[in-house]
Amino acid sequence: MIFTNISFSSISEYPVSNGIHQVSGKIEEVKSYDSGKTLVINNVVIDEDNQNFKIKLSLNNNVLKKYEIDLGYYISFNGNLTALKLFNANKVNSDLIENIKYSASVKQIIKLQCGEKSLTDKFKENVSNKLTANMPTDMANLSYSLLFGEKNVLDGDIYSLFQESGVAHILAVSGLHVSLVTALLIFLLKKIRCNRILNVIIVSGFLLFYAMLCGFTASVCRASIMSLTYLIIDLCGHRRDMLSTFSLAGIIILLISPLQVFTLGFQLSFSCVMGIVLLSRQFLKLFNKTKMPEFLKGSLAITLSSSIATLPIVANVFQKYYPITIISNLIVLPLFSIAFACLFIFTVVNLILPFGFLFKIVEHLFNIIISLCGVFSLTGAIRLDRFSLLSSILYYITLFIASQFINFKLLTKLIVCCLLLTIIGSSFIINNFNKKYDESLLFCNGVENFNILTTEDNLVYIINIGSNGSDYEYNYIKTTLTYRKISKIDGVIITAFDTKSQNNLISLISDYDVKSIIFDSSIDDDLVSYYRTNTNKNVNIVNFETEYQLGKFVTLSTLSYNNIKFATIISVNNKKNLIINKDLTENRVNVVNNTSYDRIVVNETYSQVFKNVFVNNTNNDNYLIKLSV
Repeated sequence: MIFTNISFSSISEYPVSNGIHQVSGKIEEVKSYDSGKTLVINNVVIDEDNQNFKIKLSLNNNVLKKYEIDLGYYISFNGNLTALKLFNANKVNSDLIENIKYSASVKQIIKLQCGEKSLTDKFKENVSNKLTANMPTDMANLSYSLLFGEKNVLDGDIYSLFQESGVAHILAVSGLHVSLVTALLIFLLKKIRCNRILNVIIVSGFLLFYAMLCGFTASVCRASIMSLTYLIIDLCGHRRDMLSTFSLAGIIILLISPLQVFTLGFQLSFSCVMGIVLLSRQFLKLFNKTKMPEFLKGSLAITLSSSIATLPIVANVFQKYYPITIISNLIVLPLFSIAFACLFIFTVVNLILPFGFLFKIVEHLFNIIISLCGVFSLTGAIRLDRFSLLSSILYYITLFIASQFINFKLLTKLIVCCLLLTIIGSSFIINNFNKKYDESLLFCNGVENFNILTTEDNLVYIINIGSNGSDYEYNYIKTTLTYRKISKIDGVIITAFDTKSQNNLISLISDYDVKSIIFDSSIDDDLVSYYRTNTNKNVNIVNFETEYQLGKFVTLSTLSYNNIKFATIISVNNKKNLIINKDLTENRVNVVNNTSYDRIVVNETYSQVFKNVFVNNTNNDNYLIKLSV
């Protein structure tokens, strides 16, 4: 608790005020998007003072045209720093977990110069070059992702296949990967007859280095700690206890980084192992009464246990479950274990000797796995309702009671578990019975050009669908809809649209029950035609000119200057809400100034012009809502 308090105290400290500062530091991470790049900067110096936190800097393509940016470069700039809040969209901000405390927007890059890459970056770059030189690009990216858990390099279509076939968990480096690597290393050390104490030291050093390469993710740290604990227990001659070892791993991780408990990786990793600890033995007892092959009994018990234990998290985050998961894991995981072992061994060999031809074996194995995933992905998904906090707690209490750790009689266990499951089921019915939405217009400050409109007659509309079409942006949209318990959408209102946000629209249509799409007539006809010819769902498409009546309570219209529509007006119960969609000029702001509005929403990128011309000259500052990009 003392360590945790110290950690939270350091998180809550913001030594630099928001505003313009001179910043310098070293680039440790680069993520590329269609609209630009996001850099993570460490060794930060702000106004000549050294700091012990990191900064996230976003650069658009216009700025990037002038500079060549890579890992290890030193960068200096004048920028606007904004402290990151602990909670973002009702979730703990994942950036703070990585010690990123400020976001920055650039006013001017003063200096950019080459620097030395870290040891881990050099090693990973060397591995990437070996893979790219000996395998097709998509297979090289898949191999790199499997080795280091970096899914951002993975082809989107391949990721979708793995996800829809229920085996996407193998793409994140976890206990499966760490146990395979550890087993290979221990096997090698035994063959050369290493001392048992030396075995533990070598394996410890290797797991530490591998966790460093994978960015010390919760799943890798959990698996590494458990593996080392088992080795030490064997060395000391004590009995293994998986529940204690698993708990110890969680305690150590949360002592170092308490906010990890809020991350999806931590929750999935630990709930999965908890399910195996609690339920796998019970399933094995059941399967032993059948004539099922031994290898199948163990695999099926583990798959069922982990699927049951992660159900509330999967329901809350993804709102869907793929029933084929149980079958696909039984078939794919043994083949994947062979493929990953070969990939790891051949990668190590190729770092020493030029035996790139060995990767052809890995390529063939991955092609088989992808083909199998393609077949399994055809089965479809089941939509899940979100678990409330109370339902989640009762659900995991039920799992504990069903486990071997609670010494009730079998009949008593059955009665208690059935009673708890009945309460959980009743809460779902009550929660979803005759649902009414509690607000008319919800402005979402996490995605540019994305808002939610709910009406008194219980209809839901999405107003625009984002701006850059990235996976991160769409996942944020899904998270927001999940939190609002929205699964059916009566209409998507499109007034600001391009080829980037088009990706989000098509994903939304495939993931949700969307009844209609309402296009502003200023939208490019080619984009409308593209959507009409590329959707398989029966969605009503409406094209309006200047005004459209959505229902009894809502009217939709647009605001123009020189025949260019730059804003959307949503009138709900005679209250006018203005949403700015395009870049603002002084003339456009003057058009806004000529009419009164109850609320005005403007994105952060447009707010300075808006503030200079509009807010400073009127009394409407209270009506301005700024949305961070």
